[in-house]
Amino acid sequence: MSDGYTSTLLGGRTRSLNRYFADWVSMRFDMPAETRELIARLAEASSLALQLKHSCLDLAQLPALAEPALTELLGDVDAAQIAALAPNHAAISCERATHAPLVRSADGRRVWLQKYFLFERAVAHRVRALGAAPVSALNAAQQEALTTLYPAQEPAASSQRRATEMALRQRLSVISGGPGTGKTWTVAAVVALLQLADRQTQQPLKVALAAPTGKAANRMMESLRNAANSERFRDLLATDVLPDKASTLHALLAIGYDTVKPRRDAQNPLNCDVLIVDEASMIDLPMMARLLAALPDQARLLLLGDQEQLSSVEAGGVLADLCAGPDTLGVPVAVLEHNYRTRDQPELQALAGAVNQGRW
Repeated sequence: MSDGYTSTLLGGRTRSLNRYFADWVSMRFDMPAETRELIARLAEASSLALQLKHSCLDLAQLPALAEPALTELLGDVDAAQIAALAPNHAAISCERATHAPLVRSADGRRVWLQKYFLFERAVAHRVRALGAAPVSALNAAQQEALTTLYPAQEPAASSQRRATEMALRQRLSVISGGPGTGKTWTVAAVVALLQLADRQTQQPLKVALAAPTGKAANRMMESLRNAANSERFRDLLATDVLPDKASTLHALLAIGYDTVKPRRDAQNPLNCDVLIVDEASMIDLPMMARLLAALPDQARLLLLGDQEQLSSVEAGGVLADLCAGPDTLGVPVAVLEHNYRTRDQPELQALAGAVNQGRW
């Protein structure tokens, strides 16, 4: 559902841009009048859905969106009409990349702008590949360190231990949790235990830290350094394994102020063994596609964030989608719920839980 600001935009200049795009698509290609009207409506609705932060137009979601402009455009359009379009139609292709500006699913339920179809496909392909990568075994030293870091007499730390083991074994993993649930300390444990394994192979561990904003990147760097200097990690985590600073995603991928094309990509990947990204809920679909493309073939990616807050400004809430359907793409997700900051404030914890569940 859009907020008042978005609705104001859609009611004025921004909505006219959607209409211009629809006119351009419908007039560029030869087609019967009935098809031209349908294509124009799909083009305008797909562009409108993108401004509502949806990477595709999903007919099944229309009632939940409750956006009058979409209802007006598509009130009498059903998936069967869209599925009946020729699969090689010049204006809308069927689940494949062509020069067509629109792409539809085979069942006609979903329609993408071509660029976002390519972004979704690229993310899904890389995520599935990382999820299918062989699982790493933990050595004896790592197992012993896990027991030291997470004593059995501390039940609250059991979820952190599971999250740490998951990140050590998997090439791609997600840790979700609100403020104060121990995400940073869990990351410190992951880096420490990966470093422990690399000491035995005498290969220095190259860690890259990043976040969508400079403030979030600096906060993560500071928190990790505090953890590394704490008594708990003093003998496990050498501060020199951490990079000098954490970067914004734009700086990490070498995206200039005047272009969205990164200099770091599949042909020029990042130089790291482990990439840790904080506030991942803020990463939109295009940025996630670029990040995954630049990830080295053998590197690990650990995404941190809170699926309940700080959604991306642009279309595509990738972290929320990964947390909502981990079995679909094979991505392991750990959710940290015990809040160490408010453990002595049960009323505040109850309020936070009610807000997250929509009961407040």
